[in-house]
Amino acid sequence: MSYQLTIGLEIHLKVKSATKLFCRCQNSQDMEMLVPNTNICPVCTGQPGALPVLSYEPIIKSLLMGRALKCTIHNTSAFDRKSYFYPDLPMGYQITQFHSPTMTDGQVEFFNEDFSVSERVSIQQIQMETDTAKAIHTQ
Repeated sequence: MSYQLTIGLEIHLKVKSATKLFCRCQNSQDMEMLVPNTNICPVCTGQPGALPVLSYEPIIKSLLMGRALKCTIHNTSAFDRKSYFYPDLPMGYQITQFHSPTMTDGQVEFFNEDFSVSERVSIQQIQMETDTAKAIHTQ
C-alpha cells in the first residue's frame, strides 16, 4: 500500500480597506499610532441589538483576490457565528464563511528557484471572516 503526503495550510491575510468587514469603523493597522479602544463601535464589541452590515470595499477586494487566484466565485454564500473565547474577542464569537465560502477551487502557479519547472498549488477556499482584536501587554 502506498501513501501520498498531503499538506494543508491555513493562511490568514488582512484586507487593506478603509473600514472593517461588518461596520464602518476605521480599519487602521498602524499599531504605533493607534490609540486603544478608539476604532470600535457597538457592532465591534458585540453589544446587544447591534447588527453587523457588510462593508463594500472589503468584499470587492476579497473578490479580486479570488479572481487573481482563479477561484470559482459562487453567487451565494453564508456567514456563520463560531463561538469561542479569546480575551481580545469582545463579541465572544467570530463571523466566518467556513461552511459556505464565496470562493473555492483556486490555484497559485509559480516557478521553482531556477525557473526550470512550473509548480501549482491548489486553493481549497477563500473565506471572509472577522478576526480578533489585538491585546498588547507592555509589562
